[in-house]
Amino acid sequence: MNHPLIEAGVEQLRTKWPQAHYQKGKHGYYLIVVPSVKLPAQYRENICTVLFLAPPGFPASHPDHFFTDIEIRTKDLSYPRNTNLGNGALLERIGWPQWKDAQWWSWHLQMWNPNQSSLYTYMRVIEQRFQCDETFR
Repeated sequence: MNHPLIEAGVEQLRTKWPQAHYQKGKHGYYLIVVPSVKLPAQYRENICTVLFLAPPGFPASHPDHFFTDIEIRTKDLSYPRNTNLGNGALLERIGWPQWKDAQWWSWHLQMWNPNQSSLYTYMRVIEQRFQCDETFR
C-alpha cells in the first residue's frame, strides 16, 4: 500500500523539480529522489540529485540528513562542512545499494510541525543548507 502523504509530497516537489520520485524501502522507509537540483555559485558543481529518507512514521517522524549523488566541493576545492563521502551505508543497508557512495550531508531541522511540514518543506531546508557554505568562509 502506498503512503498518501508521501505521494502528495512528491507531487508537490514536482512543481519545482519535475523528475522527483520516491521508492519504498525496507522497514517503512521511503527514499525521496530529487534530480536536477541547481547548486549555488560557491560550488564547483552546478547540479546534483538530492536523496533523503522519509522515515517510518512520517510525518510524525521527520527527515534528518540528506545525500547527494555526486561529490560536491566548494570553488576552492574544499569539502562543504559536515559532509562525508561514501557514507551512504545507511541507504545501502535499507535497500538502496546503488547509493552506497553518496555524499552524506549532516543537517538537522530546527523545527518540524507534522501537521504543516512536508517533503517540500524539507527540500527547502536542503536548499538553505546549500547556501550555508558561503557563510562559513
